[in-house]
Amino acid sequence: IMNLFKKAGYTIRNISENEADFKEAVFFARLAFNFISSKTSNLASVTGALSETVLGILAVP
Repeated sequence: IMNLFKKAGYTIRNISENEADFKEAVFFARLAFNFISSKTSNLASVTGALSETVLGILAVP
């Protein structure tokens, strides 16, 4: 797929240089999405929590 984009004239940039920052950004975006959608984010079976819950708070300055 990357070669097809290159042949079409698109510039392809590898994000692996900032992979940790990228993963962190995606993780926090997913947490925010789950919060505003009232979806649970923790895995009670993994963490040992008593139940699954919506994580986060809405902080308004």
